Amino acid sequence: MNYAEAKAELGTLTQTDLDQTINLLRERVEMPAMQLATANANPDPYIAKDYPLVTGSMKGAILEVRRERRIELVMESFRWDDILRWKSGQLLTRQFKGMYFPSIGKFDLDGDNKEDLWIYEGTKPNASGIQLLKLGSEILLENGNSGNVIINSHIKKVFDEKRDYFYPLPIQELQLNKNLNQNPGLVIFVGFFGKGCSFGQPFFLIV
Repeated sequence: MNYAEAKAELGTLTQTDLDQTINLLRERVEMPAMQLATANANPDPYIAKDYPLVTGSMKGAILEVRRERRIELVMESFRWDDILRWKSGQLLTRQFKGMYFPSIGKFDLDGDNKEDLWIYEGTKPNASGIQLLKLGSEILLENGNSGNVIINSHIKKVFDEKRDYFYPLPIQELQLNKNLNQNPGLVIFVGFFGKGCSFGQPFFLIV
């Protein structure tokens, strides 16, 4: 995938490149092969909204490679670095969402013909053997009484485009080379542990 992405970004990706990279992954799980001409002729408008900086003749291919990375490398700790590398930090501010519900009411979630969940309004129903969730307090849906479950609605995520793409330079390097300056917006506070800790043992807090 690294090779396919690099070739796409350079504008030199070919169908042969795809067949030797992305399509090997897709073939393994019996997914349709990626066709370069089709991808570039019809860039996916949904994923394109996530990456407005992607333009040019290879737009469709780049978007598809990014989609492939997200799927193939899920839970392998690559997503953060990819987002920073693509300068797409605002994706990190999206609201966490859960399962989609078309309405409130009773739902059989596991397909055993028994209702497992009841999303209700008003007075709590007198029912047993079913999980009861009150709309607006115990469960929130993004469209009011329908949509995806909103998770941790009180958490407002922020990404500072001027600061958050950078990692802090190690304090040791700044001390060794006085010509170095800390990356923009990053301030290091140096202090000492309090009572009960070894005297003189420093701690560093980066904000």
